[in-house]
Amino acid sequence: MILFLNDWKKYPTAIVHVNTPNKHFLRLANLYRDMGIVNHAFHLALLQPELEFVDPHDVEKLDIDTMTKILYEVKNNPWYFFREIAKAPPLAGTEGLPFKANRANIALYWSFFNHITSILIQPRQTGKSFSTDMLMVYLLNYGTVNTHINMLTRSDDLRSQNLDRIKKIQEELPVYLNFKSREDIFNTEEIQLKQLGNMYKGNLSNMSPKLANNVGRGFTSPILHVDEACFIPNISIALSAALMAGNAARESAKENNKPYGTILTTTTGNLEDRDSSYIYKLWNSATVWNENFFDLENNASLVDFVYKNSRAASNETKKAIVNITMSYRQLGYSDEWMREKLSETIADGESADRDLFNRWTAGTSSSPIAKEHIECIKNSIVENPRIEIYKPYGYILNWYISEETIERYKAQGISFIAGIDTSEGIGRDDIAMVVRDSSSGEVICTAVFNELNLISLADFFVSFLLTHENLVMIIERRSSASVIIDYIIQKLIVHQINPFRRLFSMVIQEREKNEDMFKQLERASYYNEELFTKLRKYIGFSTSGSGITSRSELYSTTLNHMLKYTSSSLYDSKLSHQILGLVIKNGRIDHSEGGNDDLVIASLLSYWLLLNGKNLYYYNINTQLLLKSNKVYLNEKYSDSYYEESELKEKEDELIQLLEDYKKERDDIVSTQLENKIRYITNDLVLNFNKNISVEHMVDDIKREKRIQRSFRRQLY
Repeated sequence: MILFLNDWKKYPTAIVHVNTPNKHFLRLANLYRDMGIVNHAFHLALLQPELEFVDPHDVEKLDIDTMTKILYEVKNNPWYFFREIAKAPPLAGTEGLPFKANRANIALYWSFFNHITSILIQPRQTGKSFSTDMLMVYLLNYGTVNTHINMLTRSDDLRSQNLDRIKKIQEELPVYLNFKSREDIFNTEEIQLKQLGNMYKGNLSNMSPKLANNVGRGFTSPILHVDEACFIPNISIALSAALMAGNAARESAKENNKPYGTILTTTTGNLEDRDSSYIYKLWNSATVWNENFFDLENNASLVDFVYKNSRAASNETKKAIVNITMSYRQLGYSDEWMREKLSETIADGESADRDLFNRWTAGTSSSPIAKEHIECIKNSIVENPRIEIYKPYGYILNWYISEETIERYKAQGISFIAGIDTSEGIGRDDIAMVVRDSSSGEVICTAVFNELNLISLADFFVSFLLTHENLVMIIERRSSASVIIDYIIQKLIVHQINPFRRLFSMVIQEREKNEDMFKQLERASYYNEELFTKLRKYIGFSTSGSGITSRSELYSTTLNHMLKYTSSSLYDSKLSHQILGLVIKNGRIDHSEGGNDDLVIASLLSYWLLLNGKNLYYYNINTQLLLKSNKVYLNEKYSDSYYEESELKEKEDELIQLLEDYKKERDDIVSTQLENKIRYITNDLVLNFNKNISVEHMVDDIKREKRIQRSFRRQLY
């Protein structure tokens, strides 16, 4: 079948079925194209062009030869089945409706046929279980033979509903494509198509751990669907046993080039529930689905990509898993539709959060997040960030500003601050990055890495620093983080860059305590490898037991300040989810059971530098721009000012421009005039606007830079 762009070469006669009567598939292809996906039409594949205008349901007009071709197309091209054959049983009337392709079900099918385990979460009444049932009908009738398919769910009612849906979907098939016979079994517990040797069985777990294990051990099948996984008793026991029991069957299917895989569909649950917490941990460890996967080269690159961008520490199954979580808007439903659902179900609070908004809830756990911040965080989430697959490393970067905005910010002298959480054991645990715009504090980029090769990851950080020359990194110095830091230092030296200008260090932060070392850095040339290597242990953020660099400070002052000023500009769904999942345990703030706080730490580090960073001019961070475009900060800042906001901003803008002119000016006389103006404006801001500004360090640093540049130019010429 056609999954990747290269697969079209295997079928020289295949065409894109632009004349399909199923408009849902056409609309989705247009959406993919608008998203920048090159491989946006795979689900419109038609292997036999002669079927382009054939209605496979108009049985009376079809001859045997055409029916044979249709059967061949269905067996070798599942997209044709979903697009042209499959129909949703009527909820009213007698005619079934064409199957509706959407971002969730096509992602699910594409992942399944690539043998990637999927966790599908979407609001109730949007068809998550129905989509999987449609796949099962395809597999039972055309996708495989002599195969046992297992379904695991929480109750007899749900099992009956699943099998009843499959039966009704089967009844919508054209008679010549329906392989059901009188001898076959279609009841509320199992389905058997005897002439194909295929069987589908619905199973229930058990409240007894021993019996739940026995249920799972009976799943010697290559295909498994777990429905409403969060609410299945002892799901961790049953699923682990099932995956182990199915190993041989999956290997056999792989050798015979037959479908195999695992699908979990569920509504989100309460994290205080044992079974929901287990599924949450799987969900949290998975790689977040993105349509850019369609443009990867092949299955091997996909598997590697999914592993690399998952969370190693909590991936207990050791399988490539994707987290397909789709909101009602991503599925094409309107806000009016959501209002109607809220009205119909009378849902509110945590119930609505779980059933309709895909939010995991923490039940009675005490949250450290104020209610006003919670709503701001929820409302700030951007569902479709701009994705950059950073080559050649294959890391996924989620961007919340455009490439044009990045360049504009650079031109305006705005710095970016990247917080890097290295966790306890790099290479076994996970690494997270959160990048902020220093002028607003808003999150502009995030990433999570699962990389066994420390050097590859460190090399990426170097590349990222070189690409974004206005970026400063504050790296948590824990465990083997020193390996990454040392590598970055050496690479920056090779590129003739002072690493202390681009990486946060305590020498710069605590200049008063480290005056001798600071002066050595001041006097050193750009490329003093011996000095930079000697002082490398001071680079990075080392968490202390107490004080301003302690964990308790990060999770109190820094967290509260960050939420106060940037709760409406966190944007990233994973970061927001981790913050909302924080709970108070034994008197301290921590992540919930099965959760992570790697992105939280990274975000706190990046904000900590905005809040507590000293001598920031050394990193070429313009302190006059810090939070200058943050509306919450500005409203608070100017509310106590005697002068009009516009007057103060005018003074600050003038100072910023003077500093820029001073940096560029080569004429000594003009430079002296500019320096005098800078001091005059600074004194005015201090005396009349109560601004705490020290211009001495900035001016001295610019002078030193200009001296070095003059010396460097003389050496060149």
